[in-house]
Amino acid sequence: MKRIMGREELLMLKQVITTQKLCRLDRLENSFTARFERDFAKYLGVKNVLAVNSGSAALQAALAACGVGPGDEVICTAFSYISSSGCVLNQNAVPVFADVDPRTLCIDPADIERKITDRTKAIIPVHIFGQPCDMDKIMAIAKKHKLFVIEDCCQAYSSRYGGKYVGTIGDIGCFSLQMTKHITCGDGGMAVTNNSELFEKISLVSNYGQQIGKKYNHFVLGWNFRLAELLSAVAIAQLKKIDKFNAERKRFVDLIEAALKDVPAISPAFVPDKCRPNYWLYPMWYNEDKAPFPKAEFLKRCKDASLSVGFADGGYIPRPNYLEPVFKDMATYGHNCPFDCKWYGKKIEYKEGVCPVLEKTMPRLLMIDIHHSRSSADIRKTVVGMREILESVAKIYPEPTPAFGHPSGGGELKSCHRQIRLRRKIQRQGL
Repeated sequence: MKRIMGREELLMLKQVITTQKLCRLDRLENSFTARFERDFAKYLGVKNVLAVNSGSAALQAALAACGVGPGDEVICTAFSYISSSGCVLNQNAVPVFADVDPRTLCIDPADIERKITDRTKAIIPVHIFGQPCDMDKIMAIAKKHKLFVIEDCCQAYSSRYGGKYVGTIGDIGCFSLQMTKHITCGDGGMAVTNNSELFEKISLVSNYGQQIGKKYNHFVLGWNFRLAELLSAVAIAQLKKIDKFNAERKRFVDLIEAALKDVPAISPAFVPDKCRPNYWLYPMWYNEDKAPFPKAEFLKRCKDASLSVGFADGGYIPRPNYLEPVFKDMATYGHNCPFDCKWYGKKIEYKEGVCPVLEKTMPRLLMIDIHHSRSSADIRKTVVGMREILESVAKIYPEPTPAFGHPSGGGELKSCHRQIRLRRKIQRQGL
């Protein structure tokens, strides 16, 4: 694994320690956090950025700024890390799950519209794996029904839709600085917006309800979502490297797609018009009808060969969000609101069948980690190994007639020759 932090981050940390000010208590201070916010605002071309202590905190603050509370519904995708829908529960509001586009696993605008009721307050599209959602349709639906749009961009730094960075299209964009993301300070996040009124509200709820420039005057109930100065310093250094990191990820994607482009058992990521993804993980689809064995057997062989191939079932999204215990068994949530309170007055069930397209599509998903700390050799080993597993089997390459005088009948020897020919073929393709 390559080092993604070093001298630049250490120098920034030393500057913070020299100041002896490790926490920004007021946004008007000339702090490292304020500097990072200015740098990220410039990078995205957005007016306002607030750095917070996690991507989940950014989502929470965004919902609070939009006035989401008891009795409200928020339309979410069921294919995301739990924070994308759990933040709605934390506002005592009700997550309503819309299905996905089977080609991208991004939220389906048509199903968003079907799920809208008189209780709907906002939509949270998640640019999953760095693949932009269909923001034209989503924004048109939001405008028609007067809904807020909060973009979850935690996996989608630098991804573009229609030439615009994701996070700058809806009312608020939310990013994560967690360890595995495109840039990191260990943990942290940002909420970004061009709406100054929403920005003031986000700032208010993220700092114990204190208004900017009015210390110790608490106007609403808020949280401590502040990002520490040491973490902000690291984030400043990381942001300067983002183009380099993105270029490395792009090289990995090109390598994967070139190596697997003519393998019938695997379909590459689908990229719709207007979309320019910057992948966090690289998604693919396993076609069992064109494969020599089921997906479970393929994954077992990949594991036996020490190949870094991840997958949805058993991975970091093991099931649709609504099948998690906190949703499926609502009694575990611990109190009546939001599901059973006077402000809501409806019945909702989370069970199998809520998002049938997602449930049918998830089992076909494969993922490759393309974090920029990996090496090209490691990625090459993974994709070449995947190809060899799928192509070097009896179903595709029947064993030849036994060789005269060879105790094994020649099968093992000729199998070895096939492996050599396959590797040479891949080398000729420049991989």
